[in-house]
Amino acid sequence: MFKNSQEIYDKIENYSLFHTQQIPKVEIQNYPKQKSPLTSEYSVLNSLFESDDGINRFWINQCFEGFKKKNIDWKKQENKKYLDRLEEEATTKQIIGEKLNTNMFSYPVTLQYYMNLIWECGSPVGAGRGSSCAGLNHWLLEITQLNPLEWNFPWFRYLNTERAELGDIDIDVASGKRPEIIRRIKQDRRKYIKNSFDEQTKDNLGCTLVATFKKETTKATVLTSCRGYRSQDCPDGIDIDIAQYLSSLVPAERGEVWSLSDVLYGNEEKGRKPIQLFINEVNQYNGLIDIMFGINELISGRSSHASGVILFDEDPYEHCAFMKTPKGEIITQWDLHQVEFMGNTKYDVLITKIQDKIINCVRLLQQDGLIEKDLSLKEIYDKYLHPNVLPLDDEKVWDAIDDNKVLDLFQFDSEVGAQAANKIRPRTMQQLSISNGLMRLTASEKGGETPMEKYIRYKNNIQLWYDEMKKYGLTKEEMDIVSPYFAPSFGVPIAQEDLMRMLMDTKICGFSLGDANTARKIVAKKQTKRVTELQQKIYATASSPALGRYIWNCGVKPQASYSFSEIHATAYSFIGFQTSYLATHWNPIYWNTACLIVNSESEEDEEIEDNDEDIKKNKQSDYGKIAKAIGAILARGIKVSLVDINQSSYSFKPDAKNNQILYGMKALTQVNDEYIKQIIAGRPYVSFKDFMNRCPLKKPTMIS
Repeated sequence: MFKNSQEIYDKIENYSLFHTQQIPKVEIQNYPKQKSPLTSEYSVLNSLFESDDGINRFWINQCFEGFKKKNIDWKKQENKKYLDRLEEEATTKQIIGEKLNTNMFSYPVTLQYYMNLIWECGSPVGAGRGSSCAGLNHWLLEITQLNPLEWNFPWFRYLNTERAELGDIDIDVASGKRPEIIRRIKQDRRKYIKNSFDEQTKDNLGCTLVATFKKETTKATVLTSCRGYRSQDCPDGIDIDIAQYLSSLVPAERGEVWSLSDVLYGNEEKGRKPIQLFINEVNQYNGLIDIMFGINELISGRSSHASGVILFDEDPYEHCAFMKTPKGEIITQWDLHQVEFMGNTKYDVLITKIQDKIINCVRLLQQDGLIEKDLSLKEIYDKYLHPNVLPLDDEKVWDAIDDNKVLDLFQFDSEVGAQAANKIRPRTMQQLSISNGLMRLTASEKGGETPMEKYIRYKNNIQLWYDEMKKYGLTKEEMDIVSPYFAPSFGVPIAQEDLMRMLMDTKICGFSLGDANTARKIVAKKQTKRVTELQQKIYATASSPALGRYIWNCGVKPQASYSFSEIHATAYSFIGFQTSYLATHWNPIYWNTACLIVNSESEEDEEIEDNDEDIKKNKQSDYGKIAKAIGAILARGIKVSLVDINQSSYSFKPDAKNNQILYGMKALTQVNDEYIKQIIAGRPYVSFKDFMNRCPLKKPTMIS
């Protein structure tokens, strides 16, 4: 028996589901090999022109076609910086690709392939998101919309050789168009699945959503534990009112609920102390804490990822398994980290309501003939809304931002955002981007001056910044050294990129890229235990004690409460400017109506694709959301009229002549789609009696 057992043991081999991440393939133009037109200093770019891999040749040729489309003559000496940057990006991709055993040029190529499809589905794509706008190749491939050299975005923030990872390119799409986008991608991916698979597999598994798993949070843990608790005094569990009271004692910061461990024992790194009141209350129930720890963070549900999708080739089952959500959506059986561990690649298709508002505003303007009706959404966007054509010097647009005149101004629609715009009064995109970050920062010390207050003071009197540098004992030479990182923001640098660049400057601290990135994470993620360590390192490496103190107190420490990326903030600030432009370049009633339609979820059924009959059938008016949206509109002094039987449409409609919004018939109770079609078909009506005779409706509907 022992011999048999030993034989079995000897035959056992380790098995792992791990696989290097691979990029899903797409159809591409086959560019032939050719001799590179570049000089020998661009060795990586040269190799791509002559590569045996069609993806590499496609990437480099598309980038050079991008130069042509954007009227950049790369042969001119003044444009050499573009070739230098593209060589840097290609080199990084090549090095990381070798480490990961995958073709890094494939990722943007696959995403580029689906960008046109997204526009065809009727959704605009945002200017950029995250750090993806740092890629010159992303801009040339028209994945992002901002020239990183023009905006001084560093490539290392997106990808660098010290961080061997694929690098995400997140894109924003309209929430109402995402189902159609996913359906169209599934339809396209059919051709990449092996023919041997059944039709259901080919229809559904070319593109699937990533699974997410709901865990019992601390608050949910308290409620569940109280419901299941049993004792002589609580034979039916702890009373629900007491349970909800205990749950209310669990703190939350910036939307994050404290962990059970933090509530009971505190967290020195995060600066959290135990919640003694909670401890005293739960200790009245013997064994309740043990029950809580037994339940806390258990998986209690499944759903789909808010944005992540996986594209599959050939055999979807080779590196993944699938299941359905309670709503019937097909998703992966594993979460994002497990899916990527097994070799799959995630693409982020994020939904933002602001894109829906832009769509609806454009549609309303087209309907009234204020924007050309024969233009596609992409053509309209490129003509009126693309960052390259927006009138960034239009004082009227900036005044509307500063004075809070734009409904749902993107990123500045909160009370804090409105106050920041009004106080800072930005006049450039860089200042709007900085405002986006400043409004999130708090004072370094309790009761102290906030970075926004300091920024406003220095903006109004720049001499105060020079006085501060003198106070710290900086020499004239040191003032010149720090100027590139402080001067653009009037002496108050608040972006992660500023922090990293100043620390890497050999005349300041000389941090390596890896050390600078670690410093960024310490600050951004509030790693309290490591803050002192970072402070000491800055003091030790700074060129002078005075410079070290200045960099720490004025450049690094202010970001400790919140650290933002100027790349992401700039891209999002462009979207904010787009909303202000739409609200000021045309009668604002069009933008206001678009906001009301989206906020009340009253999009017209015509906007839903014909093949989504189930969605049409199940779509019901949410009268609570309608009431809330109308209330917000009225609070801004915008007039909403009663229903006009000859003019009102399915949804809310702008009445530019009378500067008001016509009430939508779908927002009425007892009025369904068939009744609305009947009413519209019978127009015009000359009197109420005429309406009743030619459009007989049931009494409840007529009353509405």
